[in-house]
Amino acid sequence: MRSHIWGFSKDDYDKKRYAEIKAIGLEMLANMATVSVATIIELMPPDKGYQTPKVDIRALVLNASNQLLMVQEKVDENRWSLPGGWADIGYTPFEVAEKEVFEETGSSISYAR
Repeated sequence: MRSHIWGFSKDDYDKKRYAEIKAIGLEMLANMATVSVATIIELMPPDKGYQTPKVDIRALVLNASNQLLMVQEKVDENRWSLPGGWADIGYTPFEVAEKEVFEETGSSISYAR
């Protein structure tokens, strides 16, 4: 793993933890793609700059007939997923889900509290 990635952290404990999280993520990607971790590392460009967690929020939206709302992926039109996207700072997960559903489908939703 590239050591410059952890350059913004001064704590050895954090550096070790970040490396472990990255290794887990690489293993998950490799398992999903049914390729080796080495292949995933080769395909991923090095991440430069400040490393931050990237949190993805997805919305499970059902209509009155319990039909599930799915959106077609922009990158691969053969893939479908729950509407959602990266979490925005200052918004709750519910607010992000509402915003993403509207952006991706044009539908306004409300959630049970």
